[in-house]
Amino acid sequence: MLVSSVTNAHLYMQGSVANATQNSKQQTLSDDEARQKLNYITSDYPRALRENLIDHSLIVNTDLAVEGTFLFDKIEKKLANKPMPSEDEFLQDLDFLSKQMDTILIQGIKQDENNQELKNLLAYYLMIGRDKENFRAPTDIYMQKRSAALEALSSLENGTKLNDFDDIMFNYMIESSLLAFNVSAFFHFADGLGMLSQEQKSKIGSALENMQVYALNQGGFLGNKSFKLGNAVISWDGGEPFEPYSNVAVQITFLKPDNPLVSNFDSTQSIFEILEQKDRLERKNQELKEESKKQQALKDSGISNTTFIKTDSKSDSIMQTLLKDSQKSKDT
Repeated sequence: MLVSSVTNAHLYMQGSVANATQNSKQQTLSDDEARQKLNYITSDYPRALRENLIDHSLIVNTDLAVEGTFLFDKIEKKLANKPMPSEDEFLQDLDFLSKQMDTILIQGIKQDENNQELKNLLAYYLMIGRDKENFRAPTDIYMQKRSAALEALSSLENGTKLNDFDDIMFNYMIESSLLAFNVSAFFHFADGLGMLSQEQKSKIGSALENMQVYALNQGGFLGNKSFKLGNAVISWDGGEPFEPYSNVAVQITFLKPDNPLVSNFDSTQSIFEILEQKDRLERKNQELKEESKKQQALKDSGISNTTFIKTDSKSDSIMQTLLKDSQKSKDT
C-alpha cells in the first residue's frame, strides 16, 4: 500500500513537472515556433480534427454563426455610397489584412494554443483556405485567380482568346466575392471570439471596407454592370457574365494610357475578327499620331491649329508653304 502511494506520488510529480515544462515552453514560443505550429495545423485538416487542434463548437449553430450569415447584407448596405478605391489601394489593403490575419493567429498560438476561441478561429481559417484539399490562405487563392484573369485578358488584347477564357473570368469574379465574404467573416469571428484588440479593430476597419467594396465590385455583387481589371474594362447588359450556358453579351475594352483610342472586344468574337479589329485600330492610331504631329508643328509656328482640318496632299502643300513663310518672318 505504501509502495503504491509513493509510486503514485512520484508519477503525479513527474506529470506536474512535465506540465510545468510544457506551459513554460508555451509561454516562451517564438514567432517562428508559433508559425511552424500554424503551418502544422493548416497542412492537414483531418489530422487537425483528430488531434483536437481545431474546434467548430463556437462558430457552427451559434448566435455568432447566425450573425455571420447576415454579414453580406450588412456589408452591401454599408458600402452603398462608399467610393471605389484604386487598384493599388486595394492591393495594399489586402496585403495588410492578410498580415493581420496571420498576426492574430500567431499571437493566439503564442498565448495558448489550447484556447477554445483560438481553435474555432483556426477551424474557420482552414475552412476558407482549402483549395482542392490543400490549404492556401484565402488571399493567396484570390491572387492566383486574379493572375490567371490578367493573363487571359492580356492574351485577348494581343489577339488570342484562350479556349477557357470564360471559365477563367467566371472563376475570378466568384473568387472576388468569396474573398470579400471570407476575410470579413474571419474578422467577424475574431472579434466575436474576443481575439481582436481595440487597436487592431481601429486599424482593420478602413482597410476592410476598401477591400470589400473593390472585391464585391469585381464580382458584380453591388449591382454594377462593369468593372476594371488591369487596363481592361469588362461590361455587360444584365444577368451573370461568363456564367456557363449564359447568353449574356460581354464587352471588353482595353484602355491605352497615351492613346486616344481603345480596343473593344466582344466575348463572342472569333479570333479572326479580333485580329482584324486590332489591325484596324493600330492603323487608325498611327494616323492620329501623324495628325497630332502636324498640329503641334502648326502650334509651334504660331499658326492656329483650327486653320486646317483636311489632311490631304493639297492641304499638306499649303501647310508647308505657310510654315516656310512663318519661319522667314521670324528670321527677319
